[in-house]
Amino acid sequence: ELPLVRWRLLAAAEQLADWDDRLRAFADHSIYQTCAWGEHRRAMGWTPYRWACHAGNKIIAMAQGLVRRYRCGIGVIWIPGGPVPRPRGNDGRVDYTACRR
Repeated sequence: ELPLVRWRLLAAAEQLADWDDRLRAFADHSIYQTCAWGEHRRAMGWTPYRWACHAGNKIIAMAQGLVRRYRCGIGVIWIPGGPVPRPRGNDGRVDYTACRR
């Protein structure tokens, strides 16, 4: 049975405070999920959003999504190198659910 988890969008100040340190705690972390990468992409027209997945009080997964909005209400979300940890197969898997904001 999978644990009950909750994804939470982090506020701007909360995102930058210890995001990279928490990210490095995962063995399969990626440079493309760091704050520096998100801010680099911001300069290219993307908006970084960062989510943490909680099981109780523990963060079990993280994701930095880069959003680019276009005309007519169309947008794209890109999650390069993420989420962290990478989803696993069917036995003991970690399920991730996309959320609409």
